[in-house]
Amino acid sequence: MRAAAPTSFRRLSLLLAAAFALAVAPDAAAQSELIVEPGPPGVLNDAIENDTARPADRVYVLRQGAYYGVTREINNQGYTLRIKAEGTEGTRPVIYPAPDNTGTPPGSRYSNLGGDVYFSGLYFLAVDPSQGEVATTFALNAPGMRFVVDNSVFQGGRSRLIEVNVDDTKLLISNSQFRNLVRNDGTSNGRPIDYRTVRADSLVVTNTSFLNISGYLVRYDGSEMNTVVFDHVTVYGTNREMWTNAFGTQAINYRFTNNLVVNPYGDGQPPVEDGVLPQGVVALDSLDAGIDNGFTEADRTIRIENNGYMITADLQAYYDARTAAGDPIQPRALLDNGLLEYVAANAGVVVGNNETYDIGFTTPPDLTDYIAWLSAFRDGAADPGTWAFGEEDGNYFPADQPPPEDLSYASTEAAYTAAQGGFPLGSLTYFPALLEQWEAGGGLSVANETVPGADGFALDGTFPNPSAGRLAVQLSLDAAAVVTLDVFDTLGRRVLTVPAQTVAAGDRQSVAVDASSLPSGVYLVRATAEAGGLVRARTSRFTVAR
Repeated sequence: MRAAAPTSFRRLSLLLAAAFALAVAPDAAAQSELIVEPGPPGVLNDAIENDTARPADRVYVLRQGAYYGVTREINNQGYTLRIKAEGTEGTRPVIYPAPDNTGTPPGSRYSNLGGDVYFSGLYFLAVDPSQGEVATTFALNAPGMRFVVDNSVFQGGRSRLIEVNVDDTKLLISNSQFRNLVRNDGTSNGRPIDYRTVRADSLVVTNTSFLNISGYLVRYDGSEMNTVVFDHVTVYGTNREMWTNAFGTQAINYRFTNNLVVNPYGDGQPPVEDGVLPQGVVALDSLDAGIDNGFTEADRTIRIENNGYMITADLQAYYDARTAAGDPIQPRALLDNGLLEYVAANAGVVVGNNETYDIGFTTPPDLTDYIAWLSAFRDGAADPGTWAFGEEDGNYFPADQPPPEDLSYASTEAAYTAAQGGFPLGSLTYFPALLEQWEAGGGLSVANETVPGADGFALDGTFPNPSAGRLAVQLSLDAAAVVTLDVFDTLGRRVLTVPAQTVAAGDRQSVAVDASSLPSGVYLVRATAEAGGLVRARTSRFTVAR
């Protein structure tokens, strides 16, 4: 039988910290970058395939604004694949499927992944120049593998973008955007994340947007979702629920917080009778009694709070017009009726501060084409057409950078301080200065984490944060321990180590770190404490700014 899941918010937060620590586990102490110069389609394939003597810490660096056509499946069997943009400012390099010099396309997918993956600062286009789309952009095929993405855009895809075919994967996605995953036949295709009948270790999504998604954000049909976190996520326009029902019946540690959900399930629902709970797009229910995964309801840790919900005026006007014309329709709610019934029967579930808003976004998407498609689809048109956000000519190629939507909003909006810590709801990528503050404060957090946990060890933070280079890592220990500090960059490379030293028991004990050799950016520090044969680890983020 599998070990029981954590049963408190404190232990859930520690599990999340462990997940991030796993995401940045190093392969080597020094970086080894290989710049891939742009050229004809296939140059990225060639660079990876011909790098037969690649060091363990290899990073493939792509030029800003350049296009890299993938002519064959990228397959990283037995090694970690790291690809990043050169620098952090400017136009992202674009990776797209392309026919080779014989006109042969790469097939139904352009990556078949057999090892850990780290992507940063990239633009993935699921469409080739002739507007042909691959069915799957990323197929995950190594049990226990990590798929880590930061500051990237995923554009297009009629079927599924990330297909998970193996057990115990760890997906960590931050500061990114998924857009225009559209299948116009009303099916559940157009899915960003698609788990097959597998067990999932962790899915952590922060400060990420999902714009114009025709299917579920997450399809799940497996036996166990151990840890699921959606925090500071913006969803603008889906044509299905957020995830399949199995997701809500198999999630063990489940956190849906500080998100902003706009126009979900655009096809709506028939009006409900008075006193009947409405259908919603965020699902939760009792564990599936037909699946024995070793967990009980008492093992679950569930938190659904500080979320915003909104139906825009143009979509509501469409519902009103259809209803007046004899086709009664109303929006779906945020929280599903099954979730509300589950909460009523389980006092330990935390659900609260999920409110409806009317927000004036800076540059919202134009829904004209989508509403026209909805009308044609509901009228039974043989070809209802299609739609896209920001791609009014129907062409995804070349990539439109930066994406045209700006879902920031004024500080006078009630949602601006409605998230935990007084931050805006939704993705903080639309509020760069506040995102920097959020990351400097450690990112994902749970109140009262500054005292030793169940194992007597806590990492209280780094001070000052941001730092110009010199900082102190503060620890709380219930007994003296030998402590080692390792610092990693956002691609998972160890960039600094503070040698082991004995730290006395007590609250807020300081260990000095000289990070003056590091360039400006966000880093993660992992503190490892060893005492009496017990090894414990904690992580925290900090920012170097000069």
